[in-house]
Amino acid sequence: MTMDSSSTRTVSRRAHSTTLDNPWSLIDSDANGKSMGELFRSLPVEIQTEIFVFAVNPLTCLSTHSLPQPTILSQVCKTWKTLATSTPHIWSSFAFELPREADLTVSRQRQIVNRMQYWLERSCHHPLDFTLTQQRSVRNRNQPEHAEILLLTLLSHSSRWHHVRVSIWNDDLANAFNDRGNRFPLLRSLTIDPTISKTRSPFSFKSLEGSWLQLSTVHLVNYRQPPPIDQALRILTSAPNIESFTANLLCDSVSRKYEEGDIRLPNLTHMHLIFQYVDGIPRPKAVFEDVMRNCLSFLTSLSMNALRSFSLEWDIECTDHSCIQLGSTASETLVVFLRTIGLTLQELSFLYLPIDDGTLLDCLAHTPFLKYLQLKYSLVDDEPTPVNDKFLGGLTLPDSSRQEHSTVPLPLLATVKLETCGISLTAERLARFVRSRMDGHDLRIGRLERLELLTQRPLYVQYPPELTEFTHRLDIFSRIARGPVLVS
Repeated sequence: MTMDSSSTRTVSRRAHSTTLDNPWSLIDSDANGKSMGELFRSLPVEIQTEIFVFAVNPLTCLSTHSLPQPTILSQVCKTWKTLATSTPHIWSSFAFELPREADLTVSRQRQIVNRMQYWLERSCHHPLDFTLTQQRSVRNRNQPEHAEILLLTLLSHSSRWHHVRVSIWNDDLANAFNDRGNRFPLLRSLTIDPTISKTRSPFSFKSLEGSWLQLSTVHLVNYRQPPPIDQALRILTSAPNIESFTANLLCDSVSRKYEEGDIRLPNLTHMHLIFQYVDGIPRPKAVFEDVMRNCLSFLTSLSMNALRSFSLEWDIECTDHSCIQLGSTASETLVVFLRTIGLTLQELSFLYLPIDDGTLLDCLAHTPFLKYLQLKYSLVDDEPTPVNDKFLGGLTLPDSSRQEHSTVPLPLLATVKLETCGISLTAERLARFVRSRMDGHDLRIGRLERLELLTQRPLYVQYPPELTEFTHRLDIFSRIARGPVLVS
C-alpha cells in the first residue's frame, strides 16, 4: 500500500514535533480521521526508518537515569522494537556527561558501561558521533577512572569515529592520541579539551598522522600542555581542507622559517588562537619581543582567503611594563596580516592583544564587511588599552553631509562588545558613536543592534540624555565590575 506525498509529510512533521517522552502521541488522527498509527504502518520501511532518524535528537545523553529516546521507541510495540533495533543511525550518536569520580557509585559505573556497549552493538558499523566529558576531579588511586574505561571501549571502535569531543583526564587523552595503533579513517571533527593532569603529558598526535587531510574541524584546547607553534604549523600544513581551527599555542622558538602565505588553507572560515606560556610567568623584554616575532611569523605564514571569523587572545606577560605593546615593526606586520584576511572577515575578536589605538584602527580599516567586533582588556587602571575615546572617535561615522567625501569605517558593524578599565572612555564620546551608527539614512550602512560594555568605572549607570532616545531601539548592555545594569 502506498501513500500520497501529503500524508507522508503529515507523519514526518508529527514525528518531529512530538516529544519521545510520550511516543503514544503518534497514534493521534490526521485531518482525514485516519489514525497516525495506520498511516505510519502503511509507509514503506525505508520511510519509517527516516522518520525515526528524524525524530531522535542527536547526542543522546547516556549518563542520566532517564531512558534514551531510541530505547523509548523500541518499547512501544514489537514492530517498533524491530524497526528501532535495526536502525543503526539512531544508536550512533550519544553523549556521556560524567560527574566527579567520587560521585559515581560502582553500580552506576557498571550501568553506564553496559549502556555504552549496548549502543555500540546496535550502531553496527555506522559512523560514531559522541562527546565524552567529566567534571574535574583529582586522582588519588592507581586504578583506572570510569572515563578512562569508557575511552578505551570507544577506542576499540576508533575506525568509526566521525564527530568527536572529549574532555577528560589529560594523560588518558595523550595516551590515546599518541598511540600509532589507533586509527581514525572516518574522523571529520575533533575537539580535545583535557582536564587537569599531574604529569602534563604532551600530545604528539601520532595516531592522527594519516587523518589530518580529511578533518574539517580541529579544536585543541589544552591549557596544561599546549601544542607549540611548530606543531600547530605541521598540523595545518597536513590539513588543507580544514574549515574551523581552535588552539592555544605554546609560544616557543620556531625551528623552520615559513614564508608569507606559505600554508594555504582555502576552506578555513573560523580560527580562534590563544598565544601563551605553559607556566604563565612573565618574561624579560628580549624574550617577550622574540615571542612577538614568533607569533606574527606564524600568522603571516597562513593564507586564509575564506576566513569569516578570527579571534586572537594574548596570554603572555612581560616583566618590563614599558614594552607590553607591539613595536612599530610588529604593528606593521599585524596590519599587513589583517589586510590579507580582511576582505572576507565578518567577526573579529582581540583579547588582551598588546596594541595601541592607532594600530587597532589601522587593522579595522582593512575589514570593510565586519559585523561583529569584540575587544577585551584588563579592568585595572594602570594597564594600557586601545579602547578609548580616540578609538571610538575613529569608528564614529561622519555626518551625512560628509559621508560622500570620506571613507566610512566598518559600515556593516552590528554588534560591539567591549571590556576595559574605562579610564580613557567618556559617555559623551560613546553617545556620539552610537548616534552616528543609528541616525544615518544611507542604505549602504548597517544599523548598530547591540552594544555590550564591561568597565570598572560607572560611566554608563546614568546614560547621557542624548543617548536615552536610542535605548528603545538599541540593545545596550552595560556592566560595571561589581554588578550588571541592563538598559532596555
